Amino acid sequence: MAQLKGGTTIGGYTAIHSGNLDGPMPGSVVYFDDEGLHPATDSSYNCGSSSYYWANVYGDSLWGEIQTAAQPHITSLGTLTSLTIDNMVLDTNTLTSTGDFIIDGSADIILDVAGNDVILKAAGAIFGTFSNSSTHLVIKDVSTTAMTFNGAAITFAGALGGITTITGSSDITMGNGAAATPSYNFASYTTTGLYGAAGPILCFTVSGTARLLMSTSNLYPDSDTGMSLGGTGNAYSASYIHTMYNGVDHVRTPVITIGTSAHATPVTGDLWIDTT
Repeated sequence: MAQLKGGTTIGGYTAIHSGNLDGPMPGSVVYFDDEGLHPATDSSYNCGSSSYYWANVYGDSLWGEIQTAAQPHITSLGTLTSLTIDNMVLDTNTLTSTGDFIIDGSADIILDVAGNDVILKAAGAIFGTFSNSSTHLVIKDVSTTAMTFNGAAITFAGALGGITTITGSSDITMGNGAAATPSYNFASYTTTGLYGAAGPILCFTVSGTARLLMSTSNLYPDSDTGMSLGGTGNAYSASYIHTMYNGVDHVRTPVITIGTSAHATPVTGDLWIDTT
């Protein structure tokens, strides 16, 4: 084993004292052993100073903490377990901010996901998702599809509520619906509104029951004798009817009776009846 003999004094400090490979001698600043050159005590001495720099340091590996903030010459850090920059922490696949997280691009901001989903979370809980379906955008509430885009066409999966005005030159298409779930309904009366049926027929539904139906040539109640035209206290001011049919033989009725023998109904204005 090699030994260093004698001591070297620089500026009143002992630089290297005589010793062996088992550790530093008393009063030593540095010593050699089979692992290399060491300071006499851990974290007690500097290599250079704020006034005297080493021109260059060459080595296969360098461990420690870089104190200066600006490091213009470090272009690669190799593989890190984590990295902290101000209030941002990059650890494995997660970039965490202790404050607002601002993404500010001087050009475009591009999100490229091979898994087809951009997931939105609040405190770890999913509240929304942007999904790719055959290169078309799908917006989900949590994991339930709410809107699907196909070019300029938008398909709503559920009820479309809270809209006061719809403008634009394109057509608006909604689901056919049903009597209990009309496509066009009211916020306080969701079972009252309009829906479409085969025929095609436009159906007016009230409280979940179809009441009035409109085809290409007829306007009729949902069932035979199931609806009155007008009512007590809500009479029409005038009625103009070209042809009337009775409810038995469905032929033109030549005689029209207004009122009964016991309850005659006088006609105070004009009455037009076409019986031809």
